[in-house]
Amino acid sequence: MIEITIAGDPVSKGSMKAFTYQDKGGKYRSAITHSNAKTKTWQKQVEREIKHTLKLLGRWQMLDCAVRVRMQFWLTKPKSVKRSHPCVKPDIDKLARTVADALEGTLLTNDSRIVELHVLKAYALAEPGCRIEVEEL
Repeated sequence: MIEITIAGDPVSKGSMKAFTYQDKGGKYRSAITHSNAKTKTWQKQVEREIKHTLKLLGRWQMLDCAVRVRMQFWLTKPKSVKRSHPCVKPDIDKLARTVADALEGTLLTNDSRIVELHVLKAYALAEPGCRIEVEEL
């Protein structure tokens, strides 16, 4: 099993937004962007930590087999919040999508290799972050 911990506030993938624009030559083009501007920075941070952990473990080949993935996201609890569970945004599936996309090309040949996924979203008792466990099946 490979275990990776990333410090910092987890960021969700956000929704995709499509739009058209006219290029300098007058042709209409389509583009897709994420609605959350912080997504790219968080995903790159996750990718760097995955690569760093793999280097420490001496692993150089990506996994190309079925895997089980566990993700735990610890969010900063606002001082004004009284509830014990973060049943608010960011959505748990969008948090998981950001990490799954970061796993692709760093640890996994394709994120479709994830055949079992367990995800937890909770308020951090100490520092916010994310813990990822990847296990070959």
